Amino acid sequence: MKRREIRALTGVRAVAAWWVVIYHLRGLLPQIFPRIAGLIHSLADSGYLGVDLFFVLSGFVIAYNYWERFAEFDPYEFRRFLWMRLARIYPVHFVALCLTGVLFLLVRWRHVSIASDLSGWTCATFIQNLLLVHHWMPSAQLSWNAPAWSISCEWLAYLAFPALVALLRINHLGQLHLLVLGLLAVQCATVQAHCGNDLIRVSTEFTAGVVLWKIYRAGVPNRFVMAFAGIVCLASLGGHFLGYYADVWLILTFPFFVYGLTREGFVSRLLSGRWFLYWGRASYSLYMFHAVAGMLLDKVLPLSRVISAPFDQRVGTVAVWFAAFGGIASFCYAFIEVPARRRMEMMLDKPKVLLLSLESDPVR
Repeated sequence: MKRREIRALTGVRAVAAWWVVIYHLRGLLPQIFPRIAGLIHSLADSGYLGVDLFFVLSGFVIAYNYWERFAEFDPYEFRRFLWMRLARIYPVHFVALCLTGVLFLLVRWRHVSIASDLSGWTCATFIQNLLLVHHWMPSAQLSWNAPAWSISCEWLAYLAFPALVALLRINHLGQLHLLVLGLLAVQCATVQAHCGNDLIRVSTEFTAGVVLWKIYRAGVPNRFVMAFAGIVCLASLGGHFLGYYADVWLILTFPFFVYGLTREGFVSRLLSGRWFLYWGRASYSLYMFHAVAGMLLDKVLPLSRVISAPFDQRVGTVAVWFAAFGGIASFCYAFIEVPARRRMEMMLDKPKVLLLSLESDPVR
C-alpha cells in the first residue's frame, strides 16, 4: 500500500535541483551581473549542497515508503524494491547517457568542441555508467553525464537499504536518535571538508535520512527537534562567518530542515504549492539533463559572449538558458521519465496478472 505523499518534501526537491543548476553556472553569472556578484557567489558557490539535500531526502523517503516491508528480509520483496527504484532512476539516466554518447561521437568524428573534460569518456566508463557502478570507487572521476555520479552512489545505497534497516532495528534509541543524527551529520561535514569522499558522503547522509524517519515515526515533538535545529543553525552561521568550511556547515541543518517540513507550517505550505510540486516531481529530469543541455546551449548561445553586452541582452540570454533548462526537463519528465517508469512498473506486475488469468481460465 502506497503511503500518503508529504507534499513539502516533493516541493523542496525543486529548490535542490535548481540550486545545483545555478551552481554549475557559478563561473559566468557573477561576470554577467557584476553588481550582484557577491549575492550570486553566496548562492551559487554552495549549490553543490543541493545533492546533499537530495541524499538526506532520499533516505527519509525510502524509509518512509519501504521500512515496514523490510521488517523481515524477503528476497522477493527486495527484488521488487530494486526494480521499482530502477524504474524511477534508470530510464532518464539511460537516455541522458546515450545523448552524451552522441555528443562524444560528434566531438570525435566532426571535431565539435564542447565545454567538458573528456578524459574520463572511455568505453570502460561508458559500460560502468550503463551498470550504475561508475562511482563506486573512492577515486572515481566524473565521466559522461557528470550528474549521474550521484545516481550511482544512490543505487549502492538502495542495495544496502535492507542491511541498514536490520542494523537500525537492533536497538530502539528513543530521543538518542537526535544524537546519532547529529553525529552522522558532523561526520558527513568533516568528510566533505577534509576528504571529499562521495561514498562516505552518500552513506552518512542517506543514513541520516533513514534515522530521521525513525525520529518522525517515534513522534518526537517538533518543538524539541526544531530547537536543536536552531542551535545547529546558529553554529552553522558562526562557522560561515568565521570561514571554517562555510558551505559544509549547512549540511548540519538539512536533516532538521527536512524534519520540519513534515509538519504543518508556513514553509511546508509554501513548498506544497503547485509550482514547487511540479518542479519537485520534474526535478530528477532537470538534474539529469541540465549538464547536457548546458553543453548544447553553450554551442548555440554562449553566456561568455554576453558578459559585456547591454543589460537587457544579458538578462534575455540568461532567461533563455533557464527557460531551455526548464523546457528540456519538462519534456523529458512528460515523455521519458513518467511513461518509462509506468511501463517498467507494469512489467513487474505482468507475471502476477498472467498467473491469475491462467488460474481463472475454465478451459485449463
